[in-house]
Amino acid sequence: FVIRSTHGDLFYVGLNGLEIYEVGGNKVILTPDQIHATPFRDVNDLPEIKKIGRDERCLEKLIEPTNDTFNDRFMWLVPFFNWEGDINLGSISNDSADSRKSVSPSYNTIFVLLDSPIKISHIKLWNYSKTPKRGVNEIEIFVDDVLVYFGSILKSPSKSELPLKARHRRDHYRDGTKLDWGTQEDPDLSQTILFTNEYDVINKESSRIPLAQDEIEFIDGGRRVQLSAEELERDQNQESDLQYSVTAYSDKERQSGNRKQMSATKLRPTTAVKGLN
Repeated sequence: FVIRSTHGDLFYVGLNGLEIYEVGGNKVILTPDQIHATPFRDVNDLPEIKKIGRDERCLEKLIEPTNDTFNDRFMWLVPFFNWEGDINLGSISNDSADSRKSVSPSYNTIFVLLDSPIKISHIKLWNYSKTPKRGVNEIEIFVDDVLVYFGSILKSPSKSELPLKARHRRDHYRDGTKLDWGTQEDPDLSQTILFTNEYDVINKESSRIPLAQDEIEFIDGGRRVQLSAEELERDQNQESDLQYSVTAYSDKERQSGNRKQMSATKLRPTTAVKGLN
């Protein structure tokens, strides 16, 4: 997972959680030793944090079950790294001699290491909700160094933006940019990225797929196509017929070359997405 931008914060970026699901709907159970992040693991790499102790917003919180929350004790936070040049990280990460070296242009990256090959059905992400502008905006997903997804995830609502209870609830669902985030008592902050054409999965997760109409352009024969919110939703539903499973492999299998060719999500030839700023 390569984080390309935030929703406005220049210094930190974070997530509440992430989950990976196999074809058939089974959740992949991850352990702390299967998840890593570079160039920083979390905010505990900062020297000012080390001086006062340990911050609870550590990397392991990404795979813990408490994701629909506004309590930052259950979130991951890291210094935002989006550098187009070389930088010396020795004084930031630790004091060892090996760390005092320059790194190439890079972004905050999360690595998930799997013990055996799986077919990925979908991925669920929970954006950082304590301070929503610190949430992930543009993100790339690679499997075995192959880009299988590039897009944006929505900024999480703040707690004050949600109704207190269900009877005060306003319907934000499918207004073109927002999801139904639930209530302060029972929030649902998840967002889903699909890699499957399984009907049951699509039907279950369709309400968690964000539509960012103002960030997408559709090009047909070199001409810009203007779509209404209803047409955009219908087009996305039809797009599910063109999606296939993605197979992920462990480091050992990748090094031995024992893997089959992987297929990624196919895009319509008439569809184009805006590039990076």
